[in-house]
Order: sequence, then C-alpha cells, then structure tokens
Amino acid sequence: MENIVITIKDVLSLFDDIKKELATELRQRNINKKRVIIFYDLLKRIKSNIYTISIIEDNGKNLLAPKNLLYRNVLSDLIEGLYLLSRDTEQFEKGIQSLDLAHAKFIKDALIIRTELYKKVSHKDENEKLQVFMNEYYDKVQCYLTSPKGAEWEFIRMSGSFSIRDMSNALKNDSNESLKQFYFLYHYYRLFSQTEHYTLLGREYSFFLNENIYSEVLAIIYCGMNEMSKLIINENAEH
Repeated sequence: MENIVITIKDVLSLFDDIKKELATELRQRNINKKRVIIFYDLLKRIKSNIYTISIIEDNGKNLLAPKNLLYRNVLSDLIEGLYLLSRDTEQFEKGIQSLDLAHAKFIKDALIIRTELYKKVSHKDENEKLQVFMNEYYDKVQCYLTSPKGAEWEFIRMSGSFSIRDMSNALKNDSNESLKQFYFLYHYYRLFSQTEHYTLLGREYSFFLNENIYSEVLAIIYCGMNEMSKLIINENAEH
C-alpha cells in the first residue's frame, strides 16, 4: 500500500461512490438490516471525521492534537466495522450484544452520577431519584437486564472480550487474507492514541508527526473503506 497516493479528497469522494453502489444493491436484494444500519452509521461517522480533518488542514493552523484524535476515531470505527461485518451470524450477534451490554452498563454508571449531581444542585436528599431515572431508561436496556422494572439493574452475563485490540487480533488471525492486512490499522490507532493522553515523554505526539504518517494512514483508510463496502455488498446467505 506504500505505492498508493491517496488524498483526503479521494477518501471523501469514495463515500459517495460507496453510497451509490450500496443503494443499487439494496434495490436488487435483501441485506441483513442490522448489518446495513451498522455500515451506514459507521460510514457517516467516518465521513464526518474525515471532513473535519479536511477543514483543519485547509485552515492551515497547528491543530495537530484534534486532527490526530479524529484520525483515531476513524481507525476505531474501521476496525469495528471490518470485524463485525466479516463475522458469521452467531459471531456478529455476539459482538453487537457485547458492545451494547458495555453501553448499557455505562448508562447505569451515568445515571448514578446524574443522581449525585441532582442532589447537589437541588439540595435534596432524594435517594429514590436514582430509581426514577433508571425506570425512565429501563425499556432501552431491558434485553440486557435480568431484573424487573422498579428494581436495581442486574445485567446478563456474557463471555468474551470485544475491545479494539481484540477485534484487531481477530482480523490478524482471520482465514481471509484480504482481512489480515487490516490488523495494521491497530498500529496507527495506537499511534494516534498517544495524543489522547498527555505524557512528558511523548509530548511530541500533540505537536508534531511526520507527514508521511498521514499519507500512510489515508491509504489504509481508503483500502479499509473499500473492504468494508465489499463485506456488506457481498454479504451471502449464510450471514
């Protein structure tokens, strides 16, 4: 991929091509609805981040930190998309459920903090407020709970881990040779992650990176988008 010269403009143009191709496929045959939703959602997320990067670059100012974090988001979405869309039905459903379960647990944690904040702002010691908030969100997360409405949330148990690293390792070990190469997305993901948390030793990641890095990552993003498009368009009956 080092011989491919890809620009941000090329990546943005690719989104329109993919959208047209998928629209044609959807008119001709049925594709698993969940897979289509995930693909379109990730496509929109990636496009918005790439577009924002283009604005930063057109501005010409030294905004390396936000640009790096936007690239990190793109790589995270690509890894997740390539992983989920390349799984068989059982693995696909398990992956979605595991990621959704993590989000459901976040909602519980967020509601606990929201309750504490409510108490401080209102100066009311309403212990039942947490349950009121949880009842409001119960229907949204019900399929991941073992407890009835009105009780403290107890979550279902699931085995397996679905971190970005886990999904990358799954791509690395995939029998499909075209997917194996995208394990390297994780290398760039980790590189841009060095911008997220400041360290004195790694402070240059907030202010300077070799421009060749961006050329490399744009090429692999372009190839990754094409591969993700193939996965959804070439979805077969066993999925």
